[in-house]
Amino acid sequence: MARASRLLSSTGVYHVMTRGAGRQIIFNDDLDRRMYLDFLRQAIKKYDISLLAWCLMDNHTHLLIEDGGDGLVRAIHYLDSRYAQHFNIRNGHIGPVFQGRFLSKPVESQAYMLQAIRYIHDNPCSLGIGRDEYRWSSYSEYARGDGLVDSRFLFEAIGGREHFEEFSAAGKADVYYPRMGSRMDQAELAEAARIATEGKDPSAVAALPVPERDRILRRMKEVGLSYRQIERLTGLGRYLIKRVVG
Repeated sequence: MARASRLLSSTGVYHVMTRGAGRQIIFNDDLDRRMYLDFLRQAIKKYDISLLAWCLMDNHTHLLIEDGGDGLVRAIHYLDSRYAQHFNIRNGHIGPVFQGRFLSKPVESQAYMLQAIRYIHDNPCSLGIGRDEYRWSSYSEYARGDGLVDSRFLFEAIGGREHFEEFSAAGKADVYYPRMGSRMDQAELAEAARIATEGKDPSAVAALPVPERDRILRRMKEVGLSYRQIERLTGLGRYLIKRVVG
């Protein structure tokens, strides 16, 4: 079966995610992380892309990339292949390091770009680590003013570095989630539903007052849930869902 074509972004901005094969650890120590960032630096220069945010977790990575041309796929292929070679040689590993091809989600508005940056920086919070305590993300680069990221977009949008901490703490109402529709596994589907419903049981959405119900339905669509998934999670009819969310 042929692979589905990648969705193109009208803004040129993509949230790129790579995961270890079988969810295995892809960074054993800080040397591995530094090597990955070095290969990322090379890819940025070689393929003329801009990096807007990044975060390295133990078994997956998040990159927010602006690609004004056609360098994205080649850049990530270069990055992943160079790092996989390093990882296999250094750790005596045999077989693929990454799980399939990378996922890239188009980010189509400035509002979603801002939410994507917050989402990426907040990844360590799921482990109980504060975003300002975690060494392996671009949060510290934005805070101190050096590193791999091109900070111009964010600082122009929020009014400068002096507003960065306030911006970073303002994500409670965000509806951003990087996975899309049928590409979500069950854990990702549950997380997307939790974000959209603000922690409510999705099956209880149908009993909410109509304005609140409709607001939650629109949030569920915004995080990338399909009509079918919303129907299954809430028990509401697809005709009603389509009428509400458009």
